[in-house]
Amino acid sequence: MGTSWKELSLSAVLLLLCAGSVVGKELKCVCEDDPGFYRYSRGTHSGRVSRPSGPQGVTADNKRERVFGKPDGPANLVEPGAPGVRGAGGKKVRSSARRAGKKAHKLGVVGQIVGSRNNGLPAFTAVRSHDLAAMDGNIVITFDQTPTNVADDFDASSGVFVCQVSGVYYFSFGMRKAEGTDSAVLLLRNGRAVAMAHSTGRAGTEMLAQGAAIVLQAEDRVHTELRIGSVLDGSKNEPAIVFSGFLIQRK
Repeated sequence: MGTSWKELSLSAVLLLLCAGSVVGKELKCVCEDDPGFYRYSRGTHSGRVSRPSGPQGVTADNKRERVFGKPDGPANLVEPGAPGVRGAGGKKVRSSARRAGKKAHKLGVVGQIVGSRNNGLPAFTAVRSHDLAAMDGNIVITFDQTPTNVADDFDASSGVFVCQVSGVYYFSFGMRKAEGTDSAVLLLRNGRAVAMAHSTGRAGTEMLAQGAAIVLQAEDRVHTELRIGSVLDGSKNEPAIVFSGFLIQRK
């Protein structure tokens, strides 16, 4: 055992220099299947060490494998679950009952306008074929012909229109006064004058004409009236005394 400590130290240094051929490299994994060991080389020392203890971080490859599975293995995807139970439907804004009610209302309004005895809106034209004089007081003008009387709301014998459908109506009259008389005709609603036509001429005949739009409610009454002292000139061959009315717009 004649080897000195100097010779042993020199041998150890040579061994370390041969083993440490790669100098200055960082730690890196040498085996993907066994990432627990790393080769290090720093200075003149080299070797293998275990991975430091502690939880392993999620690498890019690990994250990809967790989502898509390993390259050679089946995908690790979670199958979608069954659809949930559908909630109960809300109440419709326009239910069938509401639609039926609106339809019935419309039919009711149309029924009021049309009526069971006609097929149109209230309208009439009445004609008087003989003279009329008001010597003792104002009198209601009556008629003996109704060429038009849709809805039968006008009574020729009384000369009165009775409203059955509320709305806006237009009434007009044209009546020829007798020659040499001072005559006036009024249009009245429920006994109150709405319009009047007046002539003071005595030399010849003239037509007294007037018209007005009137808002009526159900059961309102409209008629024409001859003022006292007036005389109307009727004729069987000429419609010289005429009263008309019709519905413009219902309410």
